[in-house]
Amino acid sequence: SRAETRGIQVLFSSKAVVRRRGGKWEVVVRCYDCDCQHPLVESHVRFYAVKRNERGGEGQSFERMRTNRPDDDYGAVLFTSLPSSVSHEIDEFSPILPPTLKKRKGAEFMIAGHGLENREADSRA
Repeated sequence: SRAETRGIQVLFSSKAVVRRRGGKWEVVVRCYDCDCQHPLVESHVRFYAVKRNERGGEGQSFERMRTNRPDDDYGAVLFTSLPSSVSHEIDEFSPILPPTLKKRKGAEFMIAGHGLENREADSRA
């Protein structure tokens, strides 16, 4: 069907990048429309966090994540005929913020070789 062929038309990066930009942490993925003969027009993008039940129960939940580039306040419209970056700011409202940081003021996290680690913010600001 046409929907299935359109579904494989957009390529996404196989890895996400967590980086610090302008003093704030963000997660970034890249996407690209690989069909130049039938390009997508006015594509919209959304991020979702998938949370699995860790207590041995069935099911999972999906929580929508805001996109700051492209801005979801304006519909998160992409021009996918060129490689595009999509980013989500990891702030106190982000579902991917480590739970130990949600309640502590002045805490931030840093990137380690094996993932995210908690770190107390420097009090000498």
